Amino acid sequence: MKNTKGIFTISLDFELYWGIRDKKTIEQYGDNILGVWQVVPKLLEFFSQYQIHATWATVGAMMSKNKEEFLQFLPEKKPNYQDKNLSPYLDFTENLDKIDKKLVYGNTLVELVQNTKNQEIGTHTFSHFYALEPLQNQEYFFADLEAAKNIAKSKNIELKSFVFPRHQLNQNYINQFPEYGIETYRGTEKVWYHSAARGEEEGVLKRAIRFADYYFPMFSHHCQSLSEIKQGNLYQIRASRWFRPFSEKWKSLDFLKI
Repeated sequence: MKNTKGIFTISLDFELYWGIRDKKTIEQYGDNILGVWQVVPKLLEFFSQYQIHATWATVGAMMSKNKEEFLQFLPEKKPNYQDKNLSPYLDFTENLDKIDKKLVYGNTLVELVQNTKNQEIGTHTFSHFYALEPLQNQEYFFADLEAAKNIAKSKNIELKSFVFPRHQLNQNYINQFPEYGIETYRGTEKVWYHSAARGEEEGVLKRAIRFADYYFPMFSHHCQSLSEIKQGNLYQIRASRWFRPFSEKWKSLDFLKI
């Protein structure tokens, strides 16, 4: 048989509290977010040691160094989700002054990544935008993407890679990526339990099988043919294995990950 080489791609969602604010309170998850400030420098040191290339899909809002800079780059049009809790532009941003800065402003962490060899900074939208939720639309989405591009440009970062928050892929938006300088995006696996869906469509069965898939071979080999990556003017790198962090509750199953 012909011996062919595969490619193992590493991408990280880089979001601080912006990525979990609609799911967890600061009391529930704040310590985990603060841990990012220890983890990122260690990861970068490790990546440098072993010459590992990675893409950091960064929420634009967390590139800010303070509230003043955040407000400077707000999108002109903000999403009006049916579920108001999904928008950070209501109570959350009004109360930013009351939140530990390390939970929401990651400018110095972004600079660390930027100054480390072989690391790319991509975008995870400006506000952790949900592209399939009711009442969001194309106008809001591309206003958000422009905001992400603008704050990145102010820091000499050119965004070429895109990761949809919660993997809510919207093909109508993907088709227009080349107009905004986006060349590569993270897709989803072809199996049904990894399909793009709005939050309310993520049923118990789908979540249960995804959880089992972290530990046991289910219905996918988690690989993508190199021949299908390039699609017109874009490259789609499908998500495969999500790195599930250590859990005291599930530690007896950790050997199954390997």
